[in-house]
Amino acid sequence: MRRLRLFFIGGLHDEIRELRTEVGALKTLLERQHPQQIETVIDQRMRHIMAQALVTLALDRDGRDQDSEDLPFST
Repeated sequence: MRRLRLFFIGGLHDEIRELRTEVGALKTLLERQHPQQIETVIDQRMRHIMAQALVTLALDRDGRDQDSEDLPFST
């Protein structure tokens, strides 16, 4: 269970790092032209990260050890 939780936490750290990179690129490319698109992409990525966090918390709370294929959200 601990290994699975660490796997998800590591995945969340990777997602956050990717999000920061994407935000920087979006600001550079879209800030002058389409500021609303920046918010939309950030919202989508944050929802994805939150879904992963909720799965991690639910697995930890239930004490279940499942393979990543059995999870309701893709990583």
